[in-house]
Amino acid sequence: PCIFVSLQHGFVAASRVAFETIDLKPWLHMVPDELVPFTPLLKQLGVRESFVSQDLMQTIHRVTKEQTPEGLDEADVTRCVNILEILSRDHDLPQNCLLYTSDAADEEDSVDLGGR
Repeated sequence: PCIFVSLQHGFVAASRVAFETIDLKPWLHMVPDELVPFTPLLKQLGVRESFVSQDLMQTIHRVTKEQTPEGLDEADVTRCVNILEILSRDHDLPQNCLLYTSDAADEEDSVDLGGR
């Protein structure tokens, strides 16, 4: 099922919509205020309360796959930093969770998000 989220983004899969989230358009969306009264219906269609770590990690992956040869624009970098900040506070991440960037992979280096 798809949910109408805005005139700009139109309909998106219910799995990409949540009631509580940060702005990650066009990858993940927040339920528009005018649809909040239909919460029970939206939940039956697959809209979740919030996104989980896996959704956020997949979003970073999508962003990097869609980048242009010039690299990410400032808005995408800000979104990725926001995601990484959320993931760094996530206590459900595996103990040995590592984030590899393309530069880090070339240098066999990584950023450790686990280790608690």
